[in-house]
Amino acid sequence: MGEEETRDFRCNYCGSLTYEDTVKTFLWFNEKPVLIEDIPARVCKKCMEQFYDEKTSYMIDRLRQTKFPRERARRVIEVEVFSLEDVDGEKSSEQAEEAESGEETEVSENQEVKVDYTDLYYAGGDKI
Repeated sequence: MGEEETRDFRCNYCGSLTYEDTVKTFLWFNEKPVLIEDIPARVCKKCMEQFYDEKTSYMIDRLRQTKFPRERARRVIEVEVFSLEDVDGEKSSEQAEEAESGEETEVSENQEVKVDYTDLYYAGGDKI
């Protein structure tokens, strides 16, 4: 596909050119993660936003209506879980022991989370 073909397809969010691709998308359904593959889409070259045509959106909705039964999955994968609390590389001794033992830590709904909003970035890398 040449640059000429992408000119008519601009990103609704940042205005950059898009290109055709086959993508994957991850979503939560009834408290479980679901990965959908082989999705035809237009993808923004700058912010990587994905755009689906009407037929593709309809097919995703039909798949969602099946409630994603495990027996229809092409395969099942293990998903790694990360926390931003671990980014600085320092864990409390309690967290380190739990990580070594393989136990999961429950997080209280009332747990305070402090966020520094001074350096926020879009997924494409541009500062907000």
